[in-house]
Amino acid sequence: MSILRLAVETIARKTGQGIREILAAAYYKKYGKPMPEASLMEDVRRWNSGECNISYLYDFIMDTQTS
Repeated sequence: MSILRLAVETIARKTGQGIREILAAAYYKKYGKPMPEASLMEDVRRWNSGECNISYLYDFIMDTQTS
């Protein structure tokens, strides 16, 4: 299991948020606008299928851990 996945699952448990909410927040923080629904659903699908290579999510998690 990747460190990114572990960090996201920890944040989800602490905040009660699902991956959809975490991805949306990460995208908004990086780009300053809401994520398009189709892209959000695609990234949720990617995450649920085991893919962790989502760059804006990585940036969000790294920023969260250093703050």
